[in-house]
Amino acid sequence: MEKETSAMQWNTAAFQVVIQALKDGSALNNSSETDPYTRGRTDSVSSTSSQTLLVDSKPLETGPLFSGKPREAEECPSSTKHSYTPSRSRPLTSDAGNNSNSSFASSPTVMHRTRRKSEDGLFTDSQIEEEQDTLRRFLDNFTCYDIMPVSVKMVVLDTQLHVKKAFAALVQNHIRSAPLWDSRKQQFIGMLTVTDFINILLKYYVSSGSKMEELEEHRIQTWRDMSAEKRPDILVCMDPSLSVWDALKMLLGERIHRLPVIDSYTGNALCILTHKRILQFIYLNVIEKNQMNILRLKLADAQIGTYENLAFIHPHTTLSCTLKLFSKHRVSALPIVNEDGTVIDIYAKHDVINLARERTYNNLDVTVIDALRHRQNDFEGVQTCLLSHTMQQIVEQIFTANVHRLVVVDELGRLKGVLSLSDILSFLTRA
Repeated sequence: MEKETSAMQWNTAAFQVVIQALKDGSALNNSSETDPYTRGRTDSVSSTSSQTLLVDSKPLETGPLFSGKPREAEECPSSTKHSYTPSRSRPLTSDAGNNSNSSFASSPTVMHRTRRKSEDGLFTDSQIEEEQDTLRRFLDNFTCYDIMPVSVKMVVLDTQLHVKKAFAALVQNHIRSAPLWDSRKQQFIGMLTVTDFINILLKYYVSSGSKMEELEEHRIQTWRDMSAEKRPDILVCMDPSLSVWDALKMLLGERIHRLPVIDSYTGNALCILTHKRILQFIYLNVIEKNQMNILRLKLADAQIGTYENLAFIHPHTTLSCTLKLFSKHRVSALPIVNEDGTVIDIYAKHDVINLARERTYNNLDVTVIDALRHRQNDFEGVQTCLLSHTMQQIVEQIFTANVHRLVVVDELGRLKGVLSLSDILSFLTRA
């Protein structure tokens, strides 16, 4: 972690040059030779060590591991998008159904304000927008390659691999997703994530003790063919030479959490960008070194987060019901509350992978609390914040705790909302 952090940091004097240039409206030179402050390291791809592991059902007999087509000299790298336009809004909840294990609540907190208020007085929206524009221009002047880790290990799964072995590979390598490689097409065709694992369990689970033979026998390609109507035909990916701002727009616009960076010239998978990686980049090089008005705003005045139609669960909620809520509402975590609405824990999608680690997926009738006993020891507890906290406090808490979201509570610890990384990044950059 320390090595990755140092690789993302510039010295304070260098960064002040960058910020001042952005505020003055002058364009930054992308060459590290003419302006050494615009790059944290060289632009040579060889400076980053990328190790790619292909988890294959059998070795390829002919052909290279990656066979990307060389791009023409006049051709510019581009991002690959889905062939459909996803919904930007979170689905509304009509009712809680007949199952008493799940609950939904509308927060009484409805925030409609014309002016933003800081700790030391009022300032105009135009001042906030100016800082948001500065952050956006800053991200636009660095490429995806610039924020890649110095050393990367990529796990690539062949589509002919059995589903059970694929998720075992995710568990063994302590990752939550992996690019999928089609050896017949000689190209990447998608991603395998924890969401796929959840959908497979929901489709084939019958009752406690019944063996899911489909999970044991199906290959990844079989599952993809069966769920083709629910997934896009094209992999969303980015070329490393595109800007961090382009990557952030892709993450937020397509409502995805992981964006593979694939070199369009060689076809090599270099790394996977996430909201957390981009927020760390902003924190280490902007927030930690500069006083910004936008960060003095309180969460209530920033008007970000989800406070209505919240999905949450109780300690006695079964795993099968929990997985259905993940699939229905497309959320990445569900707060666990007791009878009076106090937040006592959280069950996230990545906790589901523990079922593969412990091989307990044949019994989804256990309660969430029982399932969380298999959680790894590095869990530090649910991270919460108040509406009265400033954005500076919130970003620092996320960075220090190394979490993907904060649960918004009141002074008594009762659930009020959920604040995600995408909410924060959208606010900071006005994306």
